[in-house]
Amino acid sequence: MKRKVFGLLVALLFCCALPLSGASGETAPAESGAPCVVRVYAGGSEWNALLRLPAGVYPTLQDALAQNSLSLPTRVTCDFSDGSSRYVGLRWPEPDGLDLTQSGRVLLTAEYILPEGFALGEGLPLLQKYLFVYADGMAPEPLASVTSANFPPFLIAQGSDPAMLEASATALMLPAETVFSETLMLPIIWDFSSVDLTCPGQYRATALMHMPSGFSLPDGFSPPEAMVAVLNSEFIDLSGAFLTPRNTILCQWFYTIKDPENIQVEFALGDAPWEILSEYAPFWGGYQFKYGVFSGNELEIFTGSLPLDADCHFRLTYGGRTSNVLTTRYSADCGVFVSNVGGDRDGGDRTDQPLPDITQPAPLPVSFPSPSPEPSVAPQPTQMPVRTPEATPAPTMPEAIPSPIVIERITQTTTVVSGARLSEMLAANPDTVLFEKRGISVELPSSFLSGLNLADRETLTVRIERNGYGFSLEILQGETALSSLPATRVSVPAAMLPSGEGTMLCAAADGGSICAVAYDESLKIASFFIQNTGSFTLYCDTPSPAPAEEVPLAALTPAVPASAQSAQTNGLRNVVLILIGCLTAFAFAAFILKVIKSRRTPR
Repeated sequence: MKRKVFGLLVALLFCCALPLSGASGETAPAESGAPCVVRVYAGGSEWNALLRLPAGVYPTLQDALAQNSLSLPTRVTCDFSDGSSRYVGLRWPEPDGLDLTQSGRVLLTAEYILPEGFALGEGLPLLQKYLFVYADGMAPEPLASVTSANFPPFLIAQGSDPAMLEASATALMLPAETVFSETLMLPIIWDFSSVDLTCPGQYRATALMHMPSGFSLPDGFSPPEAMVAVLNSEFIDLSGAFLTPRNTILCQWFYTIKDPENIQVEFALGDAPWEILSEYAPFWGGYQFKYGVFSGNELEIFTGSLPLDADCHFRLTYGGRTSNVLTTRYSADCGVFVSNVGGDRDGGDRTDQPLPDITQPAPLPVSFPSPSPEPSVAPQPTQMPVRTPEATPAPTMPEAIPSPIVIERITQTTTVVSGARLSEMLAANPDTVLFEKRGISVELPSSFLSGLNLADRETLTVRIERNGYGFSLEILQGETALSSLPATRVSVPAAMLPSGEGTMLCAAADGGSICAVAYDESLKIASFFIQNTGSFTLYCDTPSPAPAEEVPLAALTPAVPASAQSAQTNGLRNVVLILIGCLTAFAFAAFILKVIKSRRTPR
């Protein structure tokens, strides 16, 4: 009897041990098998932008941000150990002992909101941002740097109203960086007090930086300067020549030319006689010649086509009036520089004859001596024109030409950027450029934006307005509205989603398109794709049930996700292994009992 009981116990232990050992070889605890975050990508404008708010009493951190139209990053891109990449939401908890009544910096630390079934890896960086609180009388914090800019000249016609010059310099901003690598934009106000609009010539304008409260300019900072060229509009005045970012020399003028094909371009190399360049070819609304292109109001010289290390002279003649002389040199070592613009328009201002004395304000450090053109064809003494304060503007005086500089204007609903600023944004964001207003994010493809070929002075306007459960999107290139878009991702907060059951859809107000909306529960964000601008509305579509005989079998059988199928397969395999183990254990127990019984049976 004791042997029988002992045999049964051994069989039961083997029966329990075998399936357990088999199961442990096939599965692992959920914690050890969960994909974990191995890399975090936190960057871009939303992380680098400065968050500053005035000191005051705020109920919570979120109230302080909302009252000052500020927002913290809501998500980051993460790489996981299973090779996937996805967005991970962020939560910004209230700091302990938060006091926003005092000026200074408050350090905020984010928490990851991981989807179910995922884990944090080791050694991940802390995601932190400073909140800059400013108050009257606080000691200003010096900026680390202000981005330098090479401003092209302001061009304005002689006798123009000073208001024209002021208007051409509006909405200019320079990027700056704090000691904590935060970025902010500094508005520029130009000082044109030294410019005399009654006398042609070149003047210097100084940029006055408008500093936000709580900051000061870096030590040793020199304010930017730009040349102001006051041009004579009675002939082709080349005094406003400047070097463009394309490494070409651009000259623009105000003299009216009705038939640019009759412009005569002359060229001289060193002390050689003038040569008329008569071979023209139509080129983008103008004409191309050996060294560049010209049209009715500008001349552009391609420096790469110039002879090396030689003085190259250019002048234009139209309607019996000849321009002043533009002299430039292209050096393989030193690049391009404009040595002078001016002279008596007969070629005698080259190396063998000195330029006339300068009696106007000193030019910029880059050698741009003041021109000395004459308003008529008849020979005149080589001297600067006297100032004529009593001069009156011409009846149809052209307006000033604005500078092609970085422009970025941001309001609660609208972002306006110049072509120069858009080029910087595309360089930093090769895939998409994000525009966000009141929680609505529009990711415009960079390929689409670069295809607009926005000129430096041209503007792009993106306007996003929220309206209940919908929004409107308007995009303007200059004054032209754009209607068609490539597939563009739009994300909206959960607060914009209507309540109800059924499929969430986004429809264009004109009925042109309807798209499905995907909702991320962990991020509390809904996203979808649009292909046009206009007004859109979010709504729930509850379809009426179809007759049973008309419902296809596939529609009655819900699709099983791949992860669920894998879990079902693993569970079934474990059950089979357990059954096999149990059957083997019972067979072994029966064999032991039979052996014991046979030994006790007398022969």
